[in-house]
Amino acid sequence: MKRLLAISLSLAMVFAIFGAMTVSVSAETVTQIDTLTSDDITFTAMRYTNGVFTADKTDPDTLINVTMNGNPSDKSFTIKSDKLVNSDKHKITKIEIDLSSTRTVTTYFTYSTDAWQQNAPTGIQVVTSNLNSVVTLTVPESSRSNNYTCLWFGLKTMSAGDVIKIKSIKVTYETTAYADPTIEMASGAAMRIDGTTNGIRFEASVDKSAFVAIKDKTKIEIGTLIAKEGTEKSKVVVENATEVTSSGQNIGNKIPVAKYASTTTMADIEGTDKYVIYGSLVGIDDGNATQKYVARAYVKYTDESGEHVLYAKDLSEPRSLAEVAYKLKNDTAVPEGMSGTYYNSLCQTHKDYVDGLAKQYVE
Repeated sequence: MKRLLAISLSLAMVFAIFGAMTVSVSAETVTQIDTLTSDDITFTAMRYTNGVFTADKTDPDTLINVTMNGNPSDKSFTIKSDKLVNSDKHKITKIEIDLSSTRTVTTYFTYSTDAWQQNAPTGIQVVTSNLNSVVTLTVPESSRSNNYTCLWFGLKTMSAGDVIKIKSIKVTYETTAYADPTIEMASGAAMRIDGTTNGIRFEASVDKSAFVAIKDKTKIEIGTLIAKEGTEKSKVVVENATEVTSSGQNIGNKIPVAKYASTTTMADIEGTDKYVIYGSLVGIDDGNATQKYVARAYVKYTDESGEHVLYAKDLSEPRSLAEVAYKLKNDTAVPEGMSGTYYNSLCQTHKDYVDGLAKQYVE
């Protein structure tokens, strides 16, 4: 029998959920500083490109040295970098430019859009004649979501032969950081029966507020990793996940993964502030009903700083299909809205199937 992996959000019959695991993600605004390197920046002379400026990155003590070789009317250039791009998710609050020049040069430093024009573009500007110091451009709160992309240098009194040495550029920005997930895992699994295939299902819940905080990332994936009992927690990670076609005890070292990337199909847990995630391992051979599995929920997202994976702190308690069937059969609890136990609500065909699996369980 081919083993299949799936997330079940359908009306499949699922019984006897013994415990659950809760994933909570908290977010906070943090301040970080990027110190640009020569490789991070590009230089562009404004309008005049025929040898008027020479940009040199070979000096190990500077980011870039800019020399004026002529005396044009337009004395301006831009410094660009991906780290200078402002956005809602990368709000730049301050830019510090450490530089010096061969003589006094009145200079306009403007943090702005990429404006190819003689006059200074509209943006955050500082004018100074003291170029042997650190020039600081402070971005006010009202401008931190503006689509600024580069530094514009307007050199009012620069003449042929003058050199500006840009020693360093530091960018202070605000971004959103996500704390490690808080996860509580109990002995939790359910038996999945949909009329055509069996399965064991693990359950996780995600705080709605935490999910909303990350759902607008460029990529988001929420799922459940499922592995054989005895697999080290450090191995139950997305890097090792693969969909396998072998059955039951033949999984070997491969980690099946049940996952989905949609952020719209998650179901509410009625009466709570949580969403529910179901991770199911289905198509288990009857002969492997006693094989125990463990599960680990995860949330993976990508933002401007790269890919992040938030894992459940611990693996779930090991559960086998036979054990879940046994507990289902012997559970005496009567769920709200039902007149009897889950087991008694089954049709005879499903009862016979559960009975056959339950007989294989040894406490």
